[in-house]
Amino acid sequence: MLMLRALTLATALVLATVVNLFFAPQIYSPRPPAFSGADLAANEVWRGHAFSFQPSWLAATLPNSTFVNVRNDIPDWALPEGGPIGIGWNMRTVTIENLAFDDTDYPLDLSGLGVRDLIAQHHQLFALIGCQSDPVGPVQGLCDYFVAFDDTVNPTNELTFVAVFTITGGEPNEVGFVEKGLLERLVGANMSAIPTIGVKPQ
Repeated sequence: MLMLRALTLATALVLATVVNLFFAPQIYSPRPPAFSGADLAANEVWRGHAFSFQPSWLAATLPNSTFVNVRNDIPDWALPEGGPIGIGWNMRTVTIENLAFDDTDYPLDLSGLGVRDLIAQHHQLFALIGCQSDPVGPVQGLCDYFVAFDDTVNPTNELTFVAVFTITGGEPNEVGFVEKGLLERLVGANMSAIPTIGVKPQ
């Protein structure tokens, strides 16, 4: 009886080994799991948790682009009681990904120009990120975030993406990057004529 049990157990172990080695792998999807920062940033399931990885998506999708108007600090007029304004992207990830950026100016304020719906037609990514538009407003929180460029644009070209706010004072605010040519076409003006956030109240 003992010999029969041992033989049955050995047979079961051999069968389990054969199944695991030759059949079980076929159950899984052939698509590899998405573990890179860029994949997490683009994955809808992780939309509320992957805001730190948005620079990874930019680096992977727009490898030769420059990102401008990304200043994030307290305007001089709001010191000392104010808080930093701008896009709260993760600077550690920006450094790791070696993104080219210019933080001379604050993001542009498109909130009163009526172009939000036009820009939304060109969204290539929609997610969440930290942002703040008012230095004396509520504490910075998560904002709706997007990246927009025309489908006719080759994303591997040397492009310029401008940081913009399309909603300020909202719940939540909305901020993103728009390819410069698309932005100026939709607004109908040179970006230098568009106001920035953080302007001192009159």
